Amino acid sequence: MRQVLNLLTVLFVLSPFGIQAQEEAAQNIDSVYVNLYFNPQLLLSSPSSGKSISQSSLASQQPGQLSAVVNTVPGVRMEERSPGSYRFTLRGSTIRSPFGVRNLKVYWGDIPLTDAGGNTYLNLIDPSFLESIEILKGPDASVYGPNSAGVIRLVPRGSNYQQGGNQVDVQLSGGSFGRFDQQAHLSYSPSDKYHFSMGQVFNRADNYRDQSALNKKSFYTFHQWDPSIKHSFKMHLLLSDMHYETPGGLTIDQMNENPKGSRPAAGNNPSAKEQHAGTYNKTILGGLTHQMTVLPNLSLNSSIFGSYTDFRNPFITNYEYRFENNLGLRAYLNYQKSLSREYSLDVQAGIEGQWANHQIRNQDNDNGTPTGLQTEDKLGNHIFNTFLKMTLNKHDLWSLEASLGHNNHGLYFSQQYPEEIGKTNITLKDNWMPRLAYSYRVHPQHALRLSISKGFSLPTLAEVRSSDQKINTDLKAEQGINYELGWRWHSRSQRVRTDLSAYYYLLNDGIVRSIDENGNDYYQNAGEIEQKAIELNTLLQLIKPKETGFLQSINWDMGLTLQDYKFKSYQIAGENYDNNRVTSTPRTTISNTLSISSNNKWQLNILHYYSSDIPLDDANTVFAESYHLLQAKLLRQLPLAKGKQLTVFAGADNLLNQKYSMGNDINAFGGRFFNPAPSRNFYAGLSLLIK
Repeated sequence: MRQVLNLLTVLFVLSPFGIQAQEEAAQNIDSVYVNLYFNPQLLLSSPSSGKSISQSSLASQQPGQLSAVVNTVPGVRMEERSPGSYRFTLRGSTIRSPFGVRNLKVYWGDIPLTDAGGNTYLNLIDPSFLESIEILKGPDASVYGPNSAGVIRLVPRGSNYQQGGNQVDVQLSGGSFGRFDQQAHLSYSPSDKYHFSMGQVFNRADNYRDQSALNKKSFYTFHQWDPSIKHSFKMHLLLSDMHYETPGGLTIDQMNENPKGSRPAAGNNPSAKEQHAGTYNKTILGGLTHQMTVLPNLSLNSSIFGSYTDFRNPFITNYEYRFENNLGLRAYLNYQKSLSREYSLDVQAGIEGQWANHQIRNQDNDNGTPTGLQTEDKLGNHIFNTFLKMTLNKHDLWSLEASLGHNNHGLYFSQQYPEEIGKTNITLKDNWMPRLAYSYRVHPQHALRLSISKGFSLPTLAEVRSSDQKINTDLKAEQGINYELGWRWHSRSQRVRTDLSAYYYLLNDGIVRSIDENGNDYYQNAGEIEQKAIELNTLLQLIKPKETGFLQSINWDMGLTLQDYKFKSYQIAGENYDNNRVTSTPRTTISNTLSISSNNKWQLNILHYYSSDIPLDDANTVFAESYHLLQAKLLRQLPLAKGKQLTVFAGADNLLNQKYSMGNDINAFGGRFFNPAPSRNFYAGLSLLIK
């Protein structure tokens, strides 16, 4: 059965039907735009590889769940070892992340969600807070500072007021394993110069495995004030209080015997349940942005931002406290000029600086209670990026982008306990980060693109001072050159859109994660990592949206990722891993999303995701098996009085009842690799919209 499913899925994605469809002259071919950089770009002729995930797509599956929809984007893989514990893979970057998000840059509106220490608490953001997600694939350290995987921009809901207008909506839902979700959102404009939005969520669940409960409360608000045609002010604020338990990895025998179990006691180490293993995260993030029109073709954008995180992590061997202070600024000039009837020029020049000051304390963990002090350290760093980007366009026929960034960074640390050691500064080598990209529209419906860019990613503070409580001053930044070729085709009616890309990326000093006998993380450089891949995305309107007939629309979104990632040069501790597959990276992933709407307000969303087997250790001796994940959501819209609408919905996850994991442990000591995902489960809920 599995082989049949694999074959049918691949054949459909690659078949002529998946690339061709009858065209109708209805929509303008130049109607689809994406905002991956500073200004909106025509998607067809953009020189960048990327994709936008809309608000409707984010709401197409279970409330509070982000991974299912994000995983439909080729080259992207979002993992969840246990509910709330996110890992985000953008072209292979998950190898560095035991939890959290590293190796890529994430923005919350106009300000970085990625802190100065290099970590991103993506799990603080609920999907209901988002209007869209803009994903820029491939390294771009020239404009966005250190990253070797790509850039993600989370667009807050309500920031584009014209799309939604004044509205209030409330949603309640519940499901298997004690799941309960509550959401509320408000968008309002008291005048034509001021509008704001705010949202609040509460999520709780007992979840499938023992010691994996979740409790999360989050709030965001966005405000925009335009006092005049020359000035615009924006404010972002995010508050989150989150606790999730961590059941820990199981051996293959433990998983087969009881997949719901948490990590048992072993040797001198107690169990995850005895130690109340989990994380507590209280974070506040805020920022102010001012856009000023200096001249008719020149504007200045300035942002200041900061965050504070109180992070607590009771673990098997210790109880960790992290108090993280971050501050930053970003400012750039944006020049847009029509040089003639055919040519236009865009130029951006700016700076981004971030500073971090983190205090980390580890104590003994006595059944979830912190006791004797083990270690205490202070760490800090700064990252300062200056950049220049130029784009020359010829009437949407071709586009040439050139950008150059200069990265300056430094690190300091001081030990407070067990003995006090003065401040030590580490000055890292400055780096120049270039990027060159070109797109040519060979036909009104076809465009080719080529890009060459340098990726560069610093070790995060959580890697320099990982859970083994040692400060690793030998850890080097990973960097490499990415070569990419792409092709886009849009049908004249926009009913078919295809995006194909291929890239080669040789990463030097790639950072990889290992685990010691106590389950503590530590990191090391892996010589060279060779990354070769092909990504294909095809969107089909099988039935064009219409107002008559029973079926009003059927849309199919298909994604294929083929990855050949290998350690090209990696020898450590007497072991040679040359030519082994890169840990935690599947060779093949396939996604299919089908959305069906009828004239009586019914809508059905079906999502299928396939992953090939995944190596779980550098030696390639342990693999997670391939799996198919099938999810579905059915909803019915019920108009009430004028301006009011009730929506009821129900859905199911893991309909095939597959035995799989959405995030195994990497290089786990003692064979504790496996984090079983939930069996077949269900949910239902309702929402009320008032406009």
